[in-house]
Amino acid sequence: MLKNTIKTNAFTSSMRGLGAVIASLSLVVMSTLSGHAAASGSYLQSGMQRVVNGGFPGAWAADSFGNTGAAGVANIYTNAPTAANMKTRAASITKSFTGAVALQLVAEHKLGLDDTLGQWVPGILPYANHVTVRQLMNHTSGVPDYLEADSNSLIYKLARGEVSRFQSWTPRQIIGLIDSEPRDQIPAGQAEYSDTNFILVGMVIEAVTHDTVQHQIQSRIIAPLHLSDTSFPVNSTLMPGAHANGYSYRVDADGSPIVGLPFTQYTDDWTTYNPSFLWATGAVIGNPADLNTFMKALVGGQLLPDYLTTAMKQTVPITLPEGLFPPGFGAGLGIWSWDLSQVDAPDGCNQTIYGHEGETLGYDTWAFANATGSKAISMGVNLMFPDWDAYYAAELPAYANLWCRN
Repeated sequence: MLKNTIKTNAFTSSMRGLGAVIASLSLVVMSTLSGHAAASGSYLQSGMQRVVNGGFPGAWAADSFGNTGAAGVANIYTNAPTAANMKTRAASITKSFTGAVALQLVAEHKLGLDDTLGQWVPGILPYANHVTVRQLMNHTSGVPDYLEADSNSLIYKLARGEVSRFQSWTPRQIIGLIDSEPRDQIPAGQAEYSDTNFILVGMVIEAVTHDTVQHQIQSRIIAPLHLSDTSFPVNSTLMPGAHANGYSYRVDADGSPIVGLPFTQYTDDWTTYNPSFLWATGAVIGNPADLNTFMKALVGGQLLPDYLTTAMKQTVPITLPEGLFPPGFGAGLGIWSWDLSQVDAPDGCNQTIYGHEGETLGYDTWAFANATGSKAISMGVNLMFPDWDAYYAAELPAYANLWCRN
C-alpha cells in the first residue's frame, strides 16, 4: 500500500462523499469511457463501472467462480478497453507470496518465527538482533519504510523523475536508504505498515535457502499452483502478455497528486520500469484468475500446515502510519485481515476476509479470500496516485461491496 501520511486529511474528507472535483471527474470519465465497458452482466461488472465512474481509467476483476467484470480503458491514448484477464503489477500482494515461502521454511524447521533478523543477516541494521522474523512479517518490527515514509522517500522520487525508473537496485542498496534511521517505537498491540519488512524477509529467505527469492517463489508457489500468468521479475522492465497500461498522476514536492482530466495531460505511463526497487515486497505480476487461485490456496490451508495457517491469520490492528488505513485492517504473517463491518453502509457487511492490496506506480490491485478459502475476488485498477478522495470514497468501498452485495 503506497500512500503517504501527508494524505491523512484525504480519508476524513472522503467520508463526506465525493467532492466537486471528483464529481466533475466522474462525469467526464463516464462520458468518455462508458462505451468501452466489457459486458459480462455479473455483479463484478457493475462494481468495475463504479470504480471507473469514481475517477479511474480502467478496472477489471474476477472471482473464483468464473464471474468477471471490466470497465473503462486499458490504454488512455488508444481507448483500448480493459479485459478481465489482464495482468497487473500486483505490488504488495507480493508480500503474501514472500510470506508463504517464509512460513513453509518454518514448517520445514529451517526457520523460526522467533529467530532474529541478526541471526540470518548479521549487521544489516544496528538493531537487527532485537527484531524477529515474526515482527517483520506482521509489521510490528518498527523498521522504517524506505518506500513511502515521507515525500522524499523512494516512490516519490521515482514519480518526480529524481531517480531513474530503470535503475537496478539490490536489497542491500534498498536497506541502505533507511539503515541510519532510528527504529520506530510502536505501541503494544498495534502494527505499523512498512515495505522494508519484506525486503528483510526476502533476505532471510535467501540466507536460509542459499537461493534467490525469485526461484523460491517460482518453485514453491507459482509452479505447484500452475500460475501461468504470474511472474516475479527482478530486472526485467516489460509487462509480459495481455495487460493494461498503468498510469500515475504526477506529484508535487509534497507528494500530493496533481489531479485533472484528460488523463493524457495529467498522468505518466508507468507500465514499463525496473521493479528491482520492489523486489520481495512488491515485484510480482499476475492477473485476477491467478491471484484468486493463490489466495484460495494460501488462506484455505493448501500451502501450509494447519497450525501455521491459523498463525498466519492472527492479526494485529494496523494503526500506523497514522491516517493511512481505515478501521478494520489487521496485519497477519504476510497477509491482511479486513473486517468489512467497519466499512460504511451500504458497502460493508458482517464478514472478515484475508488477503492483501498492492499499489505501485501505475497500478492498484486487490486480492482477498473468505475465511475458509472457498472464495476469492481479485481486482485491478490502472491508476496510482489518484485523488485520495476517489480512492477512499470510490475504489475501496467498491471492492468491499463486491464481497457484501453479491
